[in-house]
Amino acid sequence: MSSFIVIRPKRKEDDLKCEELMRNYVMSFAWKTFLSCIFKEITIEAIIISWAVLFIFFGVPIAYCTLSIPACLLVVLMIVYALCLMKASECCKIRCKEIWVAEAYEPLLDFNSSKDRTYLIFYDHSPYDAVYENKFRKTIAGVIGLDTHNALYKSGFITGLAVAPNYKFNVVAEALITQAMKTSCEYKYINLESVTNVWQETERDTYYKLGFATRQIYHKPIHGTSMNVQKCQLGLNVAEWKSSQANAIGNGWQ
Repeated sequence: MSSFIVIRPKRKEDDLKCEELMRNYVMSFAWKTFLSCIFKEITIEAIIISWAVLFIFFGVPIAYCTLSIPACLLVVLMIVYALCLMKASECCKIRCKEIWVAEAYEPLLDFNSSKDRTYLIFYDHSPYDAVYENKFRKTIAGVIGLDTHNALYKSGFITGLAVAPNYKFNVVAEALITQAMKTSCEYKYINLESVTNVWQETERDTYYKLGFATRQIYHKPIHGTSMNVQKCQLGLNVAEWKSSQANAIGNGWQ
C-alpha cells in the first residue's frame, strides 16, 4: 500500500492537533533564536554591567564575577523561550478565511520513518473509499492558512504554515502552499504574499521553488529597539503564475 497525503480544509476536530503542531513548529526555532542573541549588543552589555555591579558595589572577587556570564545567558534563554511561547500561543489563535491541513495516510504496520517514505499528493479528498482508508493510520502532517491581505489591494496572505518535524518539510509545505495558490486564483487575488524569518531557510527555499520572489528584507522589533529579528517578505503575481501553469499544461499536450 502506498502512503499518501490529502490536502483538505481543516475541520473542528482538527483544532487541538493543529494547535499542538503549530506550537511545536514555532518552539523548534527557540534554540536558534537563543544562539543568535548570545552575541547581540544588549547581551554583551548586560554581562559587562552585571560584572561591574558585582565587583564595584558588592565587592565580589573578579573570579566569582565570571558567574555573571552564565547567569545572563540563562536570563536571555528564559526571555527567548517566553517570547517563542507567546508567539506560538498567538499563532494558535490566528483566524483565517481558509485553513487547510495535510493529512498523511500511512500503513498501520509500516514503522519506517515518515521522512523515508514517498507520498502521493491528493487535494480535497482521496480517490479511495472509506474501507480502504481505514487500513491506514491518519496523522496531521502540516497546516496552512490563507487570508485577505490587510494592506495590499486584492491580495492574499499566507500565514500559519507549519509542518510536523518527522515529515519532509519541502514535500508537505509545497503541497500546502500550492493549495493556497490555487485558491488565490479562485478569489481573483492579484498578489499572494508571505513572510519568513531569518531561520526559516527551508521554508523560504520552498517558496522560491514555487515562483515566489523576495519583495523586501526588514528588521522587526521584538523588545523595543534593542532586540529585533530579520524578516523576508515574499510575493507572487497570481495572474502570471496562473498563466505559466496554463502554458505548461498546453505544452504538455503538444
